[in-house]
Amino acid sequence: MFSYAFHTLVSQKKSSCEKKIEIFKSFGWSDDDVLTMFRKLPYCIALSEAKIQEILNLYMKELGLEPAYLASHPAILTYSLEKRVVPRMQVLKILDQKKLERRKWSLYSVLMLTESKFVEYFVLPYKDQIPDLYKPLKKSVSP
Repeated sequence: MFSYAFHTLVSQKKSSCEKKIEIFKSFGWSDDDVLTMFRKLPYCIALSEAKIQEILNLYMKELGLEPAYLASHPAILTYSLEKRVVPRMQVLKILDQKKLERRKWSLYSVLMLTESKFVEYFVLPYKDQIPDLYKPLKKSVSP
């Protein structure tokens, strides 16, 4: 990890890193939260300022996740919102709205699944009850 952290810091201007850290802090992150995230996945500081704003808005404001949770699971900050996160959240929301019994996994666990495993666990068991359940995922992988 040291080489990744070093490369991340060297490839960016100090002012750019400081701005990105300030964005995290504006969402309630402490210095320890930012440091925990950086130690686990230095690449998070290499994300654009706009991307950081967008992911923190979704995870913290819309989904209500805490800084400590995100700092301890920084990989989810790097996933594509359009291709992975939002489509999966839509599928889970549909299942919850239909009051169907489903696997109750943490967000981290759901996002870490491969596409085929996600479909196997959260789409295929409900294909008879909700034939259009796969549509949110198909849109995200279409060209």
